[in-house]
Amino acid sequence: MIMRSTSLFTWKRAVMRQLVKIELRRAFFGRPMCIALLIGLAIAVSHVVMHVLPLGEHIYDSSMAGYPLTVFQHWMGGENVSLQPVLYYLVVPLLCSMPYLSTFYSDKNSGYVRNVFIRADKNNYFTAKYVVTFLSAGFIAVIPLLANFLLSAMILPAALPQAGTGLYSIGGLSLIGGLFYVQPYLYLLAYMVINFVFFGLLVTIGLLVGYFAENIFVVILSPFMLYLLIFGVTQLSGAHAFCPFAFLRPSQPVATSWGILTFEVLMLLVAGGVYFAISRKKEVY
Repeated sequence: MIMRSTSLFTWKRAVMRQLVKIELRRAFFGRPMCIALLIGLAIAVSHVVMHVLPLGEHIYDSSMAGYPLTVFQHWMGGENVSLQPVLYYLVVPLLCSMPYLSTFYSDKNSGYVRNVFIRADKNNYFTAKYVVTFLSAGFIAVIPLLANFLLSAMILPAALPQAGTGLYSIGGLSLIGGLFYVQPYLYLLAYMVINFVFFGLLVTIGLLVGYFAENIFVVILSPFMLYLLIFGVTQLSGAHAFCPFAFLRPSQPVATSWGILTFEVLMLLVAGGVYFAISRKKEVY
């Protein structure tokens, strides 16, 4: 009996790995992924060309004599004055939804999912969908940011930020602001992880919507519309610290806290829990 249970567990794990591999291939090696990456990278590169490259000849023209302009204050995630950071954080939920989110809707309407259920447990399929949706969305969210920082670092020096200069937007009330002035690379890594997790979870909302939507564009646009709804509500109510449009930016135009970030992530995890609850109970397709 024990051997039979072990064999069943091993078989399910092998099927799960195979499903994840198939779905990863669908997500990362399709035309939508290329288009989303190109749009994100176009914004990132245009920022370097328009705002970072001209500073290469004025590195020591800062307000403090002898202290240079640095990559930490002028890359796309480090400043609050140019168009590209605003544009990027406006469209990134839509870019994250483009490569893969529509496959859940198309699978159930094309009959593909029925063929999967013949060969694998349906819970494996729904888990694979959730995992790959999360990974593909997070990947899209951080790659343009990383590319922008690396390109900017080829032009501007990576001098350790100094709090007394007044050249940085990170202050005492900023989330892990102290880390920025001691270990700026760890600070940037932390924000890359925050962006990866938040946008990954945000796009999984589309999987839940996919159960009920009758139009594929509703599924793809649902994370973007939720993002805009949160933005509108927080701006009208004055609760700016709860606006992901602001607190996800490493430059922190609005100071936030771990409590606020945790609250919003938990809300997205609850939506994921609803998705799995429906997948267990609902007889689909």
